[in-house]
Amino acid sequence: MEVANHISETAFLTNESRARMVHVSKDIYAHLWVTPVTRKIWDDFAKEVYKHDDVELSIRNRYYLEHLKTFVRNHKDPVFINIGAGFTSYPFLIEESCHCIEIDYPHVITFKRQKIEQWQKEKLLPLREIEFFSTDLVSDNDFRELSDAFQRWTKGRSSFVLIEGVSYYTQRLK
Repeated sequence: MEVANHISETAFLTNESRARMVHVSKDIYAHLWVTPVTRKIWDDFAKEVYKHDDVELSIRNRYYLEHLKTFVRNHKDPVFINIGAGFTSYPFLIEESCHCIEIDYPHVITFKRQKIEQWQKEKLLPLREIEFFSTDLVSDNDFRELSDAFQRWTKGRSSFVLIEGVSYYTQRLK
């Protein structure tokens, strides 16, 4: 995978962890987002900081995935909204009947959409209709637009909203 120059290789570290323990994470597509540079960064990070990140992140992914699958099975016309979606694979790991919305920074959404379209053409990913929404969560204007979109997406429908790993990057409210 070639990484766009405006996206850091560290953005794919979570996928490396999930791919290392796919039997735990159940993310059979995580490896698509992993590059040799990502593996090297992960190995270096594990030596210095936390060598069991693959276990922790795989368990976290599995936890959310199992709850999401149950939600989709138990609701008619479900909506899955993934805020700060990054390079997760959830829409491809659940039933196709779920309406999936991926929310992230514009440059992340653009890159992710291009890679997904490419991998679907190559039949590396199953076909899924995913709605992509570009936003900056700290922008007041973007937040208003996101709030309006939420009203449209969830009106009369059961929704599962995931905000995974976003708090690492947000400022603390005063």
